Amino acid sequence: MLLVVSPLWFMAVYLCLIALLPVFLWLHERWDSTVLVFLAAAAGAVDILRFRYDLEWLGIVNMVAVWALCHQLGFFYERLVHAARRADWTLLWAGLAALCGLVASGLYPGSMVGVPGETSNMAPPTLCIVALVAFQAGVAEVLRPRVELRLQRARWQRVNETINRFSMPLFLFHTTGMALHRAVRYAVAGNRNEAREPTLGWWLYRPLAFIGPLLFTLPVIFVFGRQWVKQARPPASTPAPAN
Repeated sequence: MLLVVSPLWFMAVYLCLIALLPVFLWLHERWDSTVLVFLAAAAGAVDILRFRYDLEWLGIVNMVAVWALCHQLGFFYERLVHAARRADWTLLWAGLAALCGLVASGLYPGSMVGVPGETSNMAPPTLCIVALVAFQAGVAEVLRPRVELRLQRARWQRVNETINRFSMPLFLFHTTGMALHRAVRYAVAGNRNEAREPTLGWWLYRPLAFIGPLLFTLPVIFVFGRQWVKQARPPASTPAPAN
């Protein structure tokens, strides 16, 4: 059950951010981009206290500080879109350099998501997530002009529409399909499904590993998620009244 509902953890964070939206708007209107600096500084201070003095309970502060920074960054979307190209590249390289530096320091784990048997920078979020969101925002802005040009073509528009139709059902139901797939695998072969070491054969099989869970996910989408994959139809035009 935990495997199935775990991707929805962000909903609790998102609801908290929405509840605090009046506070974030006030901070944005009063201090603008300075808010991002202080939120990043708060995240770094929490990390120092956690790692140096083993105050793990302080991680709850970063559940607000880090995700609030990511949320607050969205207030600057229009400015990022209209910024010079060098600003996009600056954001990209600054985020990447900070991310590499933090992970290489040995103080932060290399995983940005939760992985069984390994700590991550996600729970609670750390300063690495701040660097990661800066890097991702830079990548998105660097690629945006070319993507917008591609989306003016009819074929790319159809591809984009198809992806958008299935993105939410896949996100909501992919772990259900994966759980069903793993249950069948273990029923058939037990622990022989799991490789003891990442051998060459294991790596070569990785690109194909999504096919099984996908085959189990599609029926789940068909049963529970059909309302999300219906193709949008333009509204019927109303005939002009006769004179």
